[in-house]
Amino acid sequence: MSENNRRPRAIKLYVVNDSNGQKVYVKAKTKSAALDYIVGKHFSVDVVNAKDMVSLADAIAAGVEIHEVNN
Repeated sequence: MSENNRRPRAIKLYVVNDSNGQKVYVKAKTKSAALDYIVGKHFSVDVVNAKDMVSLADAIAAGVEIHEVNN
């Protein structure tokens, strides 16, 4: 199919499970969109700046784990 002739994705109902086994139902066009919605409701992401270094050092001293993502 040509890129200009793609049909719009149908909205589906997804269930997102958290680590406690709770389920959240989300209507979305894709699985990624459903997960992005849930994550966006509960979390925010910011870059660690120089003003955050004291807080970061305290977290590292307390044993926080820094995760690395390779895309």
